[in-house]
Amino acid sequence: MLTSTTRTQNGMKLKITVAVFIIICMLTSLYAFSRYVVRESETSLLFSFKYFAIPSLVILTPLCFIFYRSVILPGEVYINHGFKRTIKIIQSVILISLGLCFFVLVTLHAVRLITNEYLGYKTVFLKARVVRSYKTTHHGNESYYVILQDKLGKETKLAVEKLYKNGTVFNGSFKLGYWGILFRTK
Repeated sequence: MLTSTTRTQNGMKLKITVAVFIIICMLTSLYAFSRYVVRESETSLLFSFKYFAIPSLVILTPLCFIFYRSVILPGEVYINHGFKRTIKIIQSVILISLGLCFFVLVTLHAVRLITNEYLGYKTVFLKARVVRSYKTTHHGNESYYVILQDKLGKETKLAVEKLYKNGTVFNGSFKLGYWGILFRTK
């Protein structure tokens, strides 16, 4: 039988492991999103959500249940057994797993942007007309996006560093990475 000291040590190790995992996710995302001035980000983000959202939830939910039962629950004030406790456990596990799933998906998106460059790229010249240019603000941070249309009618959405006038010609050399994502570094 586990003593309370052993249980506390195991809980602390688990807390440290989760904290290190979250810090690595944040540093990877920070590196990817600060490195690329212009990037074709939407396709990569949709790819991450399309192919990794459900598998991440399936893998993370049991892990979050283990984390909740071994680390968080022993430190809580005693709750009566029964329906309320079960509902509270289910709610907590779902919230923790959704939060971690968000971190995993953003990190996978960042890893895909980074590997897009480091696994090989070729330089391409893009000449297209600006169909739409807009700005978004989230928690005081401004982001700029442009939708381009080339002569063949193909539309490309890029995250850019400034607003462009609609109808202007967007010229520039870009790198087309391993995953087919356009980007330009600082």
